Amino acid sequence: MGQNEEQYSTIHKREDDVSSMEGAYCLIDPRAAIWGEEPGKGPHTRVDFPPQQRAGFTLCPFVKEFIKVGRRHVPRVKPYLSLRDMGEMVLAGLGVLRASHVVAPGLYCVGFPDEEAPVLAVPNRKMSFDVLRKELSGIDAWLLVFDATRKDSWKADERHLYSVPALVHAVRASRLHDVVSHRRVYVPQSVEHRLDADVVMGQSGFSLVYGPRRTKDWQGFFENGGVATVPMQETTFTLAERMVRIPRQLHALLRPLAMFAVVAFVLSGMGPDVFDFDAAWSRMLGVVWAAVAALAAGSVAVPLLLPVLPGGRLTYKGLGMGAVAACVTLPMLPEALSALDVVALGALIVSASSWLARDFARLTPIGAAMGPVTVCRRPLLGQCIGGAVWAVLWGASRFLG
Repeated sequence: MGQNEEQYSTIHKREDDVSSMEGAYCLIDPRAAIWGEEPGKGPHTRVDFPPQQRAGFTLCPFVKEFIKVGRRHVPRVKPYLSLRDMGEMVLAGLGVLRASHVVAPGLYCVGFPDEEAPVLAVPNRKMSFDVLRKELSGIDAWLLVFDATRKDSWKADERHLYSVPALVHAVRASRLHDVVSHRRVYVPQSVEHRLDADVVMGQSGFSLVYGPRRTKDWQGFFENGGVATVPMQETTFTLAERMVRIPRQLHALLRPLAMFAVVAFVLSGMGPDVFDFDAAWSRMLGVVWAAVAALAAGSVAVPLLLPVLPGGRLTYKGLGMGAVAACVTLPMLPEALSALDVVALGALIVSASSWLARDFARLTPIGAAMGPVTVCRRPLLGQCIGGAVWAVLWGASRFLG
């Protein structure tokens, strides 16, 4: 009996040790059991499983181990990305994972930080978390992950995820004052207009230190003694940065494209015989060609060739690329289409390409700094006229042909 009581106390002592752990666990099944325990039968006689394992949870793959800080355990994350992390990042960029692609808020670490190590704040969107920890190889730091979860956080620009209440709550909930001796939290320079340093200092006791603008410069920032150089403060929009934003825009267009397909199908089948399904399906092939050409011109070619395209505004750049795409696509259309159909599809390609290029302004550094710019999604008068020309000519073609 005494032996059973000793085993029981040992088990509960280990449970007390992990009661203050940070949230670096992924919930899988509340009915699952950790090694050394059978559901409904209690623990085995042998209780040598590690204290990081908890019933109903599994360790996140990006956590390497736990370090003990006072009476709690803080997860140490890997300063590199696995194939799984990179695959999830691609899916998140395409909008497949959406809001589920998050990490648990709390205190993490990379390397072997001490009480003097810097504290970097990062939102709990896993894409942002992964990009940051990948750039901190060789640096000992604490990562303060705050809750930035909201309906559209998966597609919002990172700078819009920072807020004073979320940051203050993370500092208090993680008991950061018990971990570090200094009172500084590092944030990117791009969020300076989003955070009030005086309010954060008054409510949390920690001051904000603005670091580099880009995540890849954090390592050079700390190697330079915590001072951001001029190149670190400059705003860039390189080819790689533009390529990353293309999938985000294409995913945002899925719903408008679905609505456009319905309208195009109805207009394609209208005629003297009221509605002809065979004619609708055959004419939709031309609409598909035109839609692909407009997407390739306005959403792909314009972002990639942005610095070299003539025209000051994205609208004009999209207009020019749309004209080029129309010249390339129209000769490839099915011969069954009439001349009126070809003119209508040409107007569709040019106007849609111009609108798509203008919509891309939301994802540029200037557009992102202004917040959700809905005005960029509103078509201009010329784009509306082009769309109306396509609708009228495409709908009237079968009546006149």
